[in-house]
Amino acid sequence: MYPLERGPLANIPATGPAPVLVRPAELHKVVLDWERLALHIEGDNESKEKLGWVREMYAFSIACALNDVHLDLRPVPSNPLIVQPPADSTLGEAAMYHYTWGSAFLDGAGNKVYEFDKRQYTAADLQFKVPILATPPPFQEGWKLHDSSPVSQEKYGLVKDMIDRMNEGIRALPVLPIDAQSKLQ
Repeated sequence: MYPLERGPLANIPATGPAPVLVRPAELHKVVLDWERLALHIEGDNESKEKLGWVREMYAFSIACALNDVHLDLRPVPSNPLIVQPPADSTLGEAAMYHYTWGSAFLDGAGNKVYEFDKRQYTAADLQFKVPILATPPPFQEGWKLHDSSPVSQEKYGLVKDMIDRMNEGIRALPVLPIDAQSKLQ
């Protein structure tokens, strides 16, 4: 997918499972290769298995490298676009949150004291009235994430702020009337 004569694999930007801002001219440069590579990956079971759920993102990254489109991928806290709680601990310069994976806070005994995972909100009826998300309980030292990394006061605060802001948006959403619901189902 990426010819050796184009240079080292390190030339492929590590966009990961995160959004990037792309100018229309840059998108125009990469879109045909992005599509071609995505179709190639989807048609190859070995590639699909090895690249997993981020395979389309790999296609985008490779297309950027093939077309010399360079992305600003500064790490947090210098990234002006996003942070990904709970992977990140500080907002830094980011303009928005990206919730890639869920937050599960565990106490010292391994008991779950809080969880938010977007995958719990996939039921069709939720599109008509989005529920307010549970906020984390007050911070306690000793909590860990599901991967055993510690939950610092700062990381906790970032997750709580993300949930608070999401709830602010949810409160502003209208409840779809019954007749609109029947048209969408």
